Amino acid sequence: MTHISWDDSFNTGIELIDFQHRKIVSMINDLHSSSANSEYAVIDDVLERMREYVAEHFKFEEELMHAANYLFTETHIKLHQRFLGRLDLMTQQHQSGEHISTELSEFLSSWLTHHIGHEDQDYVADVSRIMKGICN
Repeated sequence: MTHISWDDSFNTGIELIDFQHRKIVSMINDLHSSSANSEYAVIDDVLERMREYVAEHFKFEEELMHAANYLFTETHIKLHQRFLGRLDLMTQQHQSGEHISTELSEFLSSWLTHHIGHEDQDYVADVSRIMKGICN
């Protein structure tokens, strides 16, 4: 398992979203550390907290995309749902005793770099416009 370092290419320029993304990176790193040490209860706890936090983050992003009339909101929501479904499946596998640490690490690392580094960047211009209106 590899520690994920924050990369400036992940920055959206939207302070609250970048803060939330950094927290997700931190949770993924906590999960990596727990998995490396085979701490079953800790892995279980981190997975549960991650699921809850990521779902809240997705809801926040989706509300902003709707408010901004982002053209690809529904497509982006489907990506979020697919991620949560995969995370739920992997959590169930972990709880049933399967050793998923390598698969989980690869999945989360890949998702993080692709989704935050690319797909989230696509909504930044639209969402930034409405965020300026909200914050002013």
